[in-house]
Amino acid sequence: AGDFSPCLGEPRVRVISAGTLPQPKRPIFDQYLATREDGQWTELRGIVRSGEIKGGRLFLNVAAAGGNFVAITPRYRGDWKETLVDSIVVVTGVVAPIRNEQRQAVGVRMFVPGAEYIHIEQAAPRNPFDTPLTDATSVGRFRPAADFERRIRVRATVAATSPGVFYVTDGQASLAVQEQSPCNLRPGDVADFVGFPGPVFSRPGIQDALCRKVSSGSSPAAVSVTADAILPEENFTDPSGVGHAAATRFDMKLIRTEGTLMQVSRNPNGYVLILQSGKQQFAATVPDSAKSAIGRLGNGDQLRLTGVCLVTYDPYHRGQSFHLLLRSGDDIQVTASPPWWDVRRAMWGLGLMAGVLLLSGGWITILRRQVRGRTRELLEANETLRRLSCEDPLTGAANRREFDLVLQSEFDGAARSRTALSLLLIDIDFFKALNDQHGHLYGDECLARVASALRSVVKAPAGCVARYGGEEFAAILPETDANEARAVAESMRAAVTNLAIPNAGDNGQPYLSVSVGVATCYPHKTETGEGLSAQTLVGLADRALYQAKAGGRNRCVSLENASIPAPAQAPPTIRPVY
Repeated sequence: AGDFSPCLGEPRVRVISAGTLPQPKRPIFDQYLATREDGQWTELRGIVRSGEIKGGRLFLNVAAAGGNFVAITPRYRGDWKETLVDSIVVVTGVVAPIRNEQRQAVGVRMFVPGAEYIHIEQAAPRNPFDTPLTDATSVGRFRPAADFERRIRVRATVAATSPGVFYVTDGQASLAVQEQSPCNLRPGDVADFVGFPGPVFSRPGIQDALCRKVSSGSSPAAVSVTADAILPEENFTDPSGVGHAAATRFDMKLIRTEGTLMQVSRNPNGYVLILQSGKQQFAATVPDSAKSAIGRLGNGDQLRLTGVCLVTYDPYHRGQSFHLLLRSGDDIQVTASPPWWDVRRAMWGLGLMAGVLLLSGGWITILRRQVRGRTRELLEANETLRRLSCEDPLTGAANRREFDLVLQSEFDGAARSRTALSLLLIDIDFFKALNDQHGHLYGDECLARVASALRSVVKAPAGCVARYGGEEFAAILPETDANEARAVAESMRAAVTNLAIPNAGDNGQPYLSVSVGVATCYPHKTETGEGLSAQTLVGLADRALYQAKAGGRNRCVSLENASIPAPAQAPPTIRPVY
């Protein structure tokens, strides 16, 4: 027995005579995933998107009607990049579905004897940069369906860059360009981008793109806009397509906006600024090269920022938040700084004036007038600091410190009221592979989208969703028994899957998913006076999460504590639930 179908082990081969190959089969693409086509001599028609040499063999990524497949051949022409990429070809070979550890078909590959079995039906232009120019507004627009998407060429100005992706504009529309090979381009450069039209991070863009610098120039003009106008009220209230489109007006556009600096943090790609403007709180990502500019900033500074606006959407494509991608430290301007007489100094002065009270009653009257005006600022600052101390700045969920406090508080409350308490630990499956493939900026965006999906299922004050650490989240569910907790866990798992975030690597799952460990207990005191600790509940949930990941991921496993008695109508058990 082989991995899937029967095979011969340790074969010995003797050639009897020359023969002829049979006529290749031509089934529809979906049948290539079926068992009966495994190992068959078949023929497929498609367009070559890209390729690479690995282990002395040529791997071609071919888009066919119905899906993509990988053609693998040990014999190929040296000019395969010029002759095959963007060509419509007919490939003949032995089809072999790609299968995961559960032997489920997840893709198609074809073993091709040599270059002579790759017939070029319609050749690509000899020079891809001879492709006629296309304006950016045509990418992603409705048009009559063609057999295959051919390469297009767009001439545009680079507005900003992030690892592997350029954000460009031709003056009429903006695009995201996913580079096929490294391009040494800087903001302001005018370049030709040649690639296949398609979504890049759910935005109109060009995939597998080649680029060629045309000239150096100045950056595109930035549009001045307030933060509240980027996500207008109609985005949240109008259910029609007009409302959904409201949040796309400035997506990928170079904008200029203002805000008050609340916090500066560090990530592997640079610095992250957290700002407040009107009703909106947003982030700005700054490259490492801006370190000197960051060092001059202080909390409370009024900043004017210039960068590419990137909107984060929920599963229904409604804008939820946005962040700016800054190009350098020159994109940060300090328009105003907090006054010298801030809250801290006001408190110091208050103490000093208390001593002067013995000398002069007139000084007391003056101090009261000054402090009365500062008290309101102090309360607002305290509320802002309280929120920052308990909230994860990237995802908006509660941070680990807040999680520990809430868990202990809910545990004590459940012990007093003799009610159930449930805890969910949620881990994003294969998140490291996604970070390695797409970069940490894209990973941060995915973390924020996953957190939003989890919080949409558990809304305060019914429960608390926290970022437990890295790609792990936790949810505290007071007065929730095991059955109710399992239902919440399944809703969270489905909400993340419905985000339809493409997965990274060959792990057998097309979209990003989560594994959930569920633990339920009744933390009231026993007759002997011994009680259950909150950390025991965390250990139960962690054990359930381990079982969920060991069982294949993208599932929920539930455990109830067996050592602490539950009410009579719900006897304690330990059981996995999938």
